[in-house]
Amino acid sequence: MADSNMTNPDAILMCDEQSEAALISLMERTGPSVAWRVQDQLSELSADQIGKLIRVFTRLEILAGGWGRGSTSQVPALLAELDRRDRALAYELRIWAFHTTNNPYIPFGSYGWARDRARSVAEYYRLTRERQAEVAKAEHLRSEQALQRKRKRAIEHSDRIAAQLRAKICRDNLIDVLARIADPAKRLEAIASDCEHPPYYYPEEFAKVDSGVLSLFEQEVLSSLAGKLSRAPKGAWRKVRSMLELAGA
Repeated sequence: MADSNMTNPDAILMCDEQSEAALISLMERTGPSVAWRVQDQLSELSADQIGKLIRVFTRLEILAGGWGRGSTSQVPALLAELDRRDRALAYELRIWAFHTTNNPYIPFGSYGWARDRARSVAEYYRLTRERQAEVAKAEHLRSEQALQRKRKRAIEHSDRIAAQLRAKICRDNLIDVLARIADPAKRLEAIASDCEHPPYYYPEEFAKVDSGVLSLFEQEVLSSLAGKLSRAPKGAWRKVRSMLELAGA
């Protein structure tokens, strides 16, 4: 029966990890929770002693299905601690654990694309670097594309503003020319002859004419003006259209 009070790692450090009988005996005396409890005592252990724990726990996981299997394994955490103490020894044991364990979460603590395909620690790191480079490249490409879209929107916005400004200047110039025509009939005739813009392109004040002004135009001019005002919005220009309809244009 496991001794739940046994937190001293001495029994683990003295265990012969090559002996299945010794490992089973240790497991019966300590139980799998010792793998977590020993974490609190790592500061008191040397690098070689932590390496011993790694070898023992890796072997125990193979023998006992309930001993810290899968992602709950403490071996990756021990390897990380060892890596801070002795990087060369940690790398050596990482290779040993990789080829010894049947737990895919050992020795890296994660089980993903690279771990599933790698046949060695060196290949795992190579695949990981390649995948990270691919991810970074894809992220860079997305960032560049997003930046290009932003620049394109900015250019398009600037072009729209410039086009609107040009259109305003053009309209202001046309309005200024028409405003200089004092005779309302002649001004309305000029508007009717504009082939590029509908009459309601111009200010409503130019539409404030009476039926007497319309009577001065030839039927051809009235018909042209009526056609251009077929979609006139509500307001003074629509009133002109109504007067033209009454006039039979």
